[in-house]
Amino acid sequence: LIPHAHFKEVPVEAKLYGVDDGLSQGLIYGMVMDHDGRLWLATKDGLNCYNGRGFRTFRHEATDILSMAHDQVQSLSMDTLGMLWLVYTNGTVGRFDPATETFTKLRAPSNNRLNFREVQRMPDGGMVFRSMDSTGHSMYFLTDLPEKYAAQAPLSLQPIENEIPDIQFS
Repeated sequence: LIPHAHFKEVPVEAKLYGVDDGLSQGLIYGMVMDHDGRLWLATKDGLNCYNGRGFRTFRHEATDILSMAHDQVQSLSMDTLGMLWLVYTNGTVGRFDPATETFTKLRAPSNNRLNFREVQRMPDGGMVFRSMDSTGHSMYFLTDLPEKYAAQAPLSLQPIENEIPDIQFS
């Protein structure tokens, strides 16, 4: 053990950001930083982007088919192409392209009403989603690798039959 006296205290400067600074809502479900240094925040009132100077909020717009499917984002993750994958609190899934600022709604397998809860990036670049079925059991769905789904339309999710390696869901 090293005595506490050998550690040098380093002052850390931090700023607290909130609604008064442009954040759409104070409840943040998740966050991810992109390759350009922007911080993306999943909130109860839209997808927020902080670029180091201010916030921008993306929300559902009823008259815009390329907008978010739902305002409340409960989970997000970024793929290797820089696309944001979103799980909304209503259990649906979408993808956001920051370059074009467009949202894509994903089509889930239609054999069961699924309630998606989380999204994570797999080590190989694919995206995995955790869902709950109507009985409360977890089910997992996987996208193709980014180079395949980049050209694929419409996007769809495929069920996974066996365990998912190297992924930790909360």
